[in-house]
Amino acid sequence: MQGQNLTTGPIPKQLWSLAWPMMLSMFFHSLYNLVDAFWVAKISASAIAAVSISQIILFIMISLAMGISVGTSVLVGQNIGAKKIAVAERVLGQGFLLTIIAALLFTIIIFSFSNEFLIISGAVGDILPLATPYFTVITAGSILTFLMMMISISYNAQGDNFTMTKLFALSTMINLVLDPIFIFGFAGFPALGVVGAAYATLISQAVFIVLALRLLMKPSMMVPLHLKYLQLNWSSVKKVIDIGLPASLNQVLNPLGFSALMFLFLLLF
Repeated sequence: MQGQNLTTGPIPKQLWSLAWPMMLSMFFHSLYNLVDAFWVAKISASAIAAVSISQIILFIMISLAMGISVGTSVLVGQNIGAKKIAVAERVLGQGFLLTIIAALLFTIIIFSFSNEFLIISGAVGDILPLATPYFTVITAGSILTFLMMMISISYNAQGDNFTMTKLFALSTMINLVLDPIFIFGFAGFPALGVVGAAYATLISQAVFIVLALRLLMKPSMMVPLHLKYLQLNWSSVKKVIDIGLPASLNQVLNPLGFSALMFLFLLLF
């Protein structure tokens, strides 16, 4: 059975076994933005500003995804500890469905007010034309970011963080290779500029998701994902929201605060 029993054994050892792969996973995940920034910076200062400003809204997206994921993870972990694996499987399926619904709602809202969000975040002058296509592509694939967060937490709840570390490393390497090809062109492939970084990121995320879901749906997992459980149970949904909403709001405050500062700066200067 893939995963580890966290209800027995020395607590420090169990904590460390979870912590070090998680730290590496977050390191590789953060490299997505750093790699994009490195290559985009070679285009122009406006290009790197366009990507950076677009990231503000994306951080809000990640914060919302984290809330659903955390709530699901807590309930899955509780049921694993209580030896209620069947219940944990149903909660996991409901968490994935709730993630997909939230991603679709987020995408619709952001697309409806994309220009307004970018301007409030500081995309003015020659930055807006560069930020718009990048932001549009990333927003269109926002469901991938939501699913990545949900998948990562699903493995963490089962005590399997090392699989996520390996997949994040692979995904980051794919992004590292594709970024310069998509941005500057190579061997007949057209140079896409700033928007090329967005396509590279989405492709690397898609590879991560496909591989991770294939493993997560295997019967050898402690709590595998079953498609038959992709249905809403309102009592479970309420528990997920009750647990995850405070976590989401806490994370959302940072990018919202930064957006407010950028807006005030534009008004004053």
